[in-house]
Amino acid sequence: MNNVNLETAARILNTDVSSLKEFPEEMQQELIAVLEMFSPDTTEEAKMLYDNLHSIWEKGVAYVDMVNISKETGASLETLLSLDIQSQLMISFEYSMALEEGDKNKAVNKVYQNIRQALPIADLPKVAILIGMEYDKLRQYPRKIWEQLCGAYAMEYEENSDNADLINNLNSILKEAEEENETDN
Repeated sequence: MNNVNLETAARILNTDVSSLKEFPEEMQQELIAVLEMFSPDTTEEAKMLYDNLHSIWEKGVAYVDMVNISKETGASLETLLSLDIQSQLMISFEYSMALEEGDKNKAVNKVYQNIRQALPIADLPKVAILIGMEYDKLRQYPRKIWEQLCGAYAMEYEENSDNADLINNLNSILKEAEEENETDN
């Protein structure tokens, strides 16, 4: 591991290099790969470098938090890591806030409450990939649409298939949501 690169990443992210060393080796390598990929000669390139590093950093922080939360609450690490990054960050935030209030029971309850809320939409990133839509754009739809999409995905997805019928069904759900939104406005 080239610590100079991690130190460079830490400087760019305005964080301590020791926090980056807590990340799994794979994420540390991703940070270094991003540093090697960009030479920020322009403001635009510098922003792209920062955004890419920040995205990996966010996932790394969430990973470390999920490991700690799993140990402290007994929640399944596998389940926590299967959730999308926004759900992981929400769990981490609410857990920390409840602990800060000095209420360990509330903190544990918040973790399990957030897991229950996130599981019905855990496949949303996979849905986005399958239909070729940016994940952030898909997250702009209401939660009930996320749940419909993930429900259809869970019931109809077939490995080693083109999933054409499923893709049509998912696109129909989105089209219907858009039409419903237009009539509401």
